[in-house]
Amino acid sequence: MTAVVYQSAEKRIAQILQAAREIFLANGWDHFSVERIAEVTECSRPLVYKFFSCKEEILLALAIESKRRRIRFYQRATAYRGRPREKMLALGEVETFLFRRDLPVELLVASTCLRAKTSRKRQRELKHLDARAISLGADIIREAVALGDLELPDRMSPEELLFAMWAIRWGASTIMKSDTPMAAAGIRQPGLAIERSLGVMLDGYCWRPLSGEWDYKATRLRVYEEAFPDDVIDEILSQ
Repeated sequence: MTAVVYQSAEKRIAQILQAAREIFLANGWDHFSVERIAEVTECSRPLVYKFFSCKEEILLALAIESKRRRIRFYQRATAYRGRPREKMLALGEVETFLFRRDLPVELLVASTCLRAKTSRKRQRELKHLDARAISLGADIIREAVALGDLELPDRMSPEELLFAMWAIRWGASTIMKSDTPMAAAGIRQPGLAIERSLGVMLDGYCWRPLSGEWDYKATRLRVYEEAFPDDVIDEILSQ
């Protein structure tokens, strides 16, 4: 009997989170409410509050789901059989999978005032997942250094280089989700602009193989064939 009750609770939590994600992505934080979630899931507000103390707690639970997905993708990227810079390209491709569904949630929960209303248990889990994601990305850079493909500048750590790359991707992604008229400003392919800029940046660090020494377009195709075929992407995104 206890197992049945547990499964029922887990199913209800999953329904709440699925509805919450759809509401947040469609309407944003200003129209994100427990009342609306209860309406969509056809359950009472007290039942939603039984599992989550407030709407901030729901959003944090969504961010934890997103971080877990990110790590599953990162693990596949780091296991890709290629040079470290190719693995970093694979890591970059992960952002295309997470851009619309997960990144908006992850960016919003970065707000300190939002996290202050949530449980310490979920805060600790989110920090643990963040640290794990950073470690996986930095491991690729450490591998490049160990192989002689990359020599970091003095006093720069692998984590700092990873941070610089994340800043470009996440900052650009934030702008891409805004009302900035990029096409009118002449930026017709913002995603391609990001990839080109990161390529120039890594060439500047002399991370080999350089762009002129390697066919990274072919690498991207192999990444999708070997690390991220459609069935794997669908499976991870569904979890």
